[in-house]
Amino acid sequence: MPGDFPTIPRPILLKKPTNPVQSIGLPDIPRLTRKKSSYILPGIIEFSNYCVRNCLYCGLRRDNRLLTRYRIAPEEILAAARQARDEGYWRIMLQSGEDPAYTVDVLAGLVQRIKEKLDMAVTLSLGDHSRDDYRRLRDVGANRYLLKHETADPALFARLRPGTTLERRLLT
Repeated sequence: MPGDFPTIPRPILLKKPTNPVQSIGLPDIPRLTRKKSSYILPGIIEFSNYCVRNCLYCGLRRDNRLLTRYRIAPEEILAAARQARDEGYWRIMLQSGEDPAYTVDVLAGLVQRIKEKLDMAVTLSLGDHSRDDYRRLRDVGANRYLLKHETADPALFARLRPGTTLERRLLT
């Protein structure tokens, strides 16, 4: 239900490693952003594992009954972003399943507050949305939107992502 954010334990942010190249695996290195002579690691806040989709490859899929579901209230997301900023992170990634409890109004307000209060770069990874939603999120300050692309084969796409088509995905 939109806006239903039960109380859960406060998110835990891991301390930033002192040497990111030694602290992460080699495949993770391309995800780092090089800035001058150092790397910038994004602080990742996974704020919901609810999802309306039932993608066969995803652990967050709607029909996964083994997963304990959670949602973090917008104020707690902001607090986690503030903690990340206090720990030295300058980029934050907000990530979730496609959860209708977080309307574009809620998300836009959150991005705007992070930008205004914390002056952080914001990347979003929230699944499929409309072009208007992407535009609105960009207009309030989102710097990037990570949209995963699993396959370009229409038949495989339809099998892996029931209820949607590759054509529809490419049009959004």
